[in-house]
Amino acid sequence: MFDGEIMDYLPYIIIVLVLISSAAYHLYKLYNERTLKNRSVPPNNNNNNNNVNVNDLKNKQKNLKVRINDDFVAVKEFMGPKKGYTFKKGVKGLGYYLEK
Repeated sequence: MFDGEIMDYLPYIIIVLVLISSAAYHLYKLYNERTLKNRSVPPNNNNNNNNVNVNDLKNKQKNLKVRINDDFVAVKEFMGPKKGYTFKKGVKGLGYYLEK
C-alpha cells in the first residue's frame, strides 16, 4: 500500500501531528481562560459615564466610598452627571443632592 520510505517517516509524522494538536489544545484552553477572566472583571466606572444612575450606586451601597440617602448621595469625587441630582458641596458634604 505505501512505499517503504513513507513508512519509515510515519512515526515522525504522527509525533508532529500530536505536537500540533497538543499546542492547539493548550492555546484554545489559554484563550478561554483569559476570555472568562476578562468577563468577570467589573467595568471601570471612573470614566464619567452618563449611563450610571443613582440606583446603581444604591445597589453598591456596601462600597465604603458611597453612602446613600434618598435626597443625598455622598461621594469622594465627581462620578459623572446623575439624572435628577446635582453634584455640589452642601450641608451634608460633597456629593449628589436631589434636585427639587
